[in-house]
Amino acid sequence: MKWLKYYPLYKQIKYKNQVKGASCTITIIIVKGRGEPMIQVKLFDYEHEKDLEDEMNFFLEDIRDNQIVDIKYNVATTGEEEEEQIYCFSAMIIYKKK
Repeated sequence: MKWLKYYPLYKQIKYKNQVKGASCTITIIIVKGRGEPMIQVKLFDYEHEKDLEDEMNFFLEDIRDNQIVDIKYNVATTGEEEEEQIYCFSAMIIYKKK
């Protein structure tokens, strides 16, 4: 991918999400390039898939289709046989800054 040639200089910004009742923190990593549009990465991590969906849709409202480079998605579970399973739904949106 073209943006991989950029130096991995980045700035991390953390803030609480805007989905009511969710308790996760979102991290934005801004990758600085050489005069070309900057690539940004938005990370999402939630215990409930609906929270992930809502927050991603809220974020994507401000992003045009041609800005999106890629979207990655992952589900992880943990827990013993007799215990409640804990789910972790995470996603990463890679996009070009306006």
